[in-house]
Amino acid sequence: MKKVCKFLAIVLVLTLISSVLFACNKDKDKAEKERNQAVESVGNAFLTGVNEHWSLSMSDEEVCSLSDAGDYVVTGGWTQLVLDVIKNSPMQTAKINTLANQLASEDGKALLKEFSSNAELIIPMLKEVGFTSSDISSLAFSLIQQLIQSGEGTLSNMISRLDRVRDLLYQNGADSEGYFAIIDNIDQNRASAELAKGAIAMTESEKQSILSALSDAKAPFDQLVTFAYDSSIGTITDELYDKLFDQSGALGSITEDELSIVVRSLLSNFETLRDALTAEDVAKLNGALNLFIEHFDKNSISSTLYTQIVRYAKYAYMIVDVIPSICDVVCSASDVISDVQFITDMLTSGKLASDGTIDDTTSAINGVILASKAIVGVMQSGTFTKDSICALIEKISVSGQDAYQKAMPIVALDLLLNVSSLIEGSESDVFAPAHPDVLTQDALYTMLAGLLLNGYVDQFKQAYYDYTMSSTTQNYNNMINMANMCSFKNFTDDTNPYSASTQTELWYNWYMSLLPSANRQIADCIDVVKDDLKAFVDDYFAQDSQIKNAIDTIASWTVLSQNVTEEQVENTYIPLFKQSRVLGFMILFMA
Repeated sequence: MKKVCKFLAIVLVLTLISSVLFACNKDKDKAEKERNQAVESVGNAFLTGVNEHWSLSMSDEEVCSLSDAGDYVVTGGWTQLVLDVIKNSPMQTAKINTLANQLASEDGKALLKEFSSNAELIIPMLKEVGFTSSDISSLAFSLIQQLIQSGEGTLSNMISRLDRVRDLLYQNGADSEGYFAIIDNIDQNRASAELAKGAIAMTESEKQSILSALSDAKAPFDQLVTFAYDSSIGTITDELYDKLFDQSGALGSITEDELSIVVRSLLSNFETLRDALTAEDVAKLNGALNLFIEHFDKNSISSTLYTQIVRYAKYAYMIVDVIPSICDVVCSASDVISDVQFITDMLTSGKLASDGTIDDTTSAINGVILASKAIVGVMQSGTFTKDSICALIEKISVSGQDAYQKAMPIVALDLLLNVSSLIEGSESDVFAPAHPDVLTQDALYTMLAGLLLNGYVDQFKQAYYDYTMSSTTQNYNNMINMANMCSFKNFTDDTNPYSASTQTELWYNWYMSLLPSANRQIADCIDVVKDDLKAFVDDYFAQDSQIKNAIDTIASWTVLSQNVTEEQVENTYIPLFKQSRVLGFMILFMA
């Protein structure tokens, strides 16, 4: 009897365990099903938002009926890659569902239809979904990893599907409406995908090298993304966001204390980033970004999302060395820029300019006043002495000798401070640097050419890509114009020996081959730029400094709420602005 009871007890325990395991499996299956449905909803909402005739799971036969069949296949391929990232991310399924709902909303559709015109809608959308900085950094990092791991395979799958759809059209669609236009759309997208596949192809060793460098740099990468997200979105609560401006767009009913909370939170983000980014972190970021850019910055990869990721990576690479210094400057001015009156002045000035109450000239004057107040705040903090500023110039000049992109921050700073005729708009071919014995005209023109190259080379690459995909007159003219804007002629005495119209690839590659030489020429200017900036520091700290006195005077002014006359500009403002040499810094307060 005891044996029977013992046997029954064992059976009962095993039954209970099996029931629990079965229930767990059912729950797991249910959760997985819900997540798959949520991810599919995001994909459908996105594709339908881009084109109302598209959906996520269209068969090849259904795709044949689309006038833009090729566009659908390419967009759908990249969408699926992004959906895989979302599905495998730690993001809660509830957030994925909310994202799908937001993309399907009227605001979501407007954002997808024309992002550049409706970009401001992304902030309330991200807040509505409830994205945290951790969500954003995780997704951004995973998207980069996925591009490296699966980008080439994704493009191969696109090409295969484009071939299948084209074959179906050949078999069944010769009499369909718009048949030849559909075939043309497919062929253009296939050529685009082939070009992109060749651009991002890599060996397994190359792939692992980039992934390893990224993995080493994940912590500082997360810190940068967190800083960017919290500074633009995460810091301001919904309540404060609504209070900043009222329904008419005027400065809202936000209190002084609430306004200070917003700014101090922003300043705290700068302090956190400054304290978190070590020299080792910066070096890791440099290494990872350099590898990523070097491989993926060849041609467009047929995905707007990933093209933007590459561009953001280039911006980060350009400034990563100076980020700690920027944080130091901002934090040292915290007492001034967190002052309620300063914040109110800045918001009011921006509002007056945006609604047309004040003209561009008056708005620019307000920018100089605000910049001067911030400069005085930095200098009164005691953080920066003549020696410490010169040491900082030495530090940030080193990175400028590595790559022309990294030279741009210090080049731009020198031009803003020491070449007043750039701001005034010189009509001659000769500019007027403040220290002609230091900054030669040759060095100055190389600096200017470097800025143009850095500013337009991505657009030139895109213009070349657009022309290879569609050789219209408009695309050709745009390609020629972008080549001229890059100012390549300033880096060589030779003339491009190839024809842009008949030898386009050779013509383009000849220009690209000039980049190493341009890099060397810009790097050779860095010592001159460094000395020119130190000369400015000497001018500022000189006894009875004209620069310092002018800045102090401008900083004492209140921002303007009414337009100034041309006579006031010429007789009152411009003379003092020239003495102060802070004209260029108005852009910080007019963006």
